[in-house]
Amino acid sequence: MEKHSRRKTGLLEDVEHFEKLMEAEWNYHISHHSMTTLNDGRYNQPDLVLVISDFQTLKEYITLKIILLSSELQSASRPDVCTWRELSEMVLNGLILFNKRRGGEAAKLRVETYTNRPDWQKSTSQDVVASLSGIEQQLFKR
Repeated sequence: MEKHSRRKTGLLEDVEHFEKLMEAEWNYHISHHSMTTLNDGRYNQPDLVLVISDFQTLKEYITLKIILLSSELQSASRPDVCTWRELSEMVLNGLILFNKRRGGEAAKLRVETYTNRPDWQKSTSQDVVASLSGIEQQLFKR
């Protein structure tokens, strides 16, 4: 029995020494290399050049799809759930494309938030409106 307890004590000491060694060497052997790999990956990514014509093509496709799906739902005697889903996805895609990098905001937009939005034409100062360019004023009137 005594031999067994000495062996157990020896194993416990070995485990404790191993834990101390791991704590002491972790940053150098593991963490340092993984952080270096992550940082190298961030800096060595190729730059993707965004082409405006690609965005225009995508916008035209989304707009056409929304028109087709809307007319399909309006003409159907019994609207299809799959068509509704596809239409909602296309509208979300259009919002994300319009909103650029902030796709999460459009995904969280609630119908109540949209319908209860403030009337900007009533609450905006005329000085601000006067400072907008012609195209911005046209967009503001929408």
